[in-house]
Amino acid sequence: MSPAAPKPQPLRQVIDSISDRLWSKEAGDQPIPFILGGSYAAAREAYKRSGGKMTLAYNDIDIWYKSVDDEDEGREGILKVTYEKNVFPDRPDIELNVIRMGRLNLRGLIDDFDMNNVQVGYKVVPKIKGRKLVAEVAETYLAPAFHKFLLSSTLEIVDPTNKKTGAASLIRLLYKAQQLGLPYNLPPEKELLQAFSDRAFAPEKVHQKLQQLTGRFREEIFSRFNVVLDVCHNWSDCPYEGKQMYRLICKDTGFAGRHTLAQIRARDRQDA
Repeated sequence: MSPAAPKPQPLRQVIDSISDRLWSKEAGDQPIPFILGGSYAAAREAYKRSGGKMTLAYNDIDIWYKSVDDEDEGREGILKVTYEKNVFPDRPDIELNVIRMGRLNLRGLIDDFDMNNVQVGYKVVPKIKGRKLVAEVAETYLAPAFHKFLLSSTLEIVDPTNKKTGAASLIRLLYKAQQLGLPYNLPPEKELLQAFSDRAFAPEKVHQKLQQLTGRFREEIFSRFNVVLDVCHNWSDCPYEGKQMYRLICKDTGFAGRHTLAQIRARDRQDA
């Protein structure tokens, strides 16, 4: 674990800052529940449950809320993502990611996270205390994979076959291992190639993480894959249809699941 990682911000301070912003800017002055999950929640729980011995770095704080727009009722997946900086005066480097959903379920959301070290979440609800409206944690959920991580301190991809995250899961795993100085487990070689070959990832944040990989962490990617710029045509493979993306193309010509970029493009156009 990284000795340079600071103690996580106090939960009370974080949820007060988030609720003030969310309820006024996103929800039109409606006090709505939200979920605070991912790397910040995981860092806080790891620090608390290890007696301050495990400090995990985090670069952003993610929250999810159910849309207040009737037209969005029941819609699946992410409807909108807003990024904002300078939300927390004591940590101006931390970015707040506000994610609007059509449906919201704490356990379903957290269980779908790709890495074992971030599968933690809090359900935060508005409550009246005295004459003041405040945000309070109503439920805390730690997935079984996170409990295992607390014991082993070993990073793993929970489900390499999850198509929602694509190749980004592999890059994030290696980035976190490098950042935190923690051991990691990759899937068996054949499963790894099968899971991530041909898979796309968004060009901006994930590609920045890829570029920051060094040494053996970088070698894990570039010894197996070529990284090529492409355009996604298949919605099931890539949620950024029509936009430029990067793909991991397997270098091993003997791998049965290997495809050339031309073959991938032809397949995706047929499936689109």
